[in-house]
Amino acid sequence: MDKAVEKAVHWERLEAIASEELGIGSLTESGKISTDVQLVRIGDLANALQRAYDFGLLMGHTVARAEQLNTPGYLSRCLAEQDVVRAAADDILVNRSHSH
Repeated sequence: MDKAVEKAVHWERLEAIASEELGIGSLTESGKISTDVQLVRIGDLANALQRAYDFGLLMGHTVARAEQLNTPGYLSRCLAEQDVVRAAADDILVNRSHSH
């Protein structure tokens, strides 16, 4: 895995999804087949992918809004919605893990 990707803001959340849904402790390859290759249930994989997709949508929404900061009045609207988006992302990451 590319080291720049591992340091990205979203990496910790993706590792949490992998751990909670798939029982995978790390997304960093160790070079050992016994550690790097694991069997996972299709349902668990589907749940992990859905959580990651939902998280990506929320983060993409946040980034798109941040890129529009030069639009008149946009900054105040963006700041007002920021907490709502973060709360929704946390809800997706936390509450879904407890439903299994």
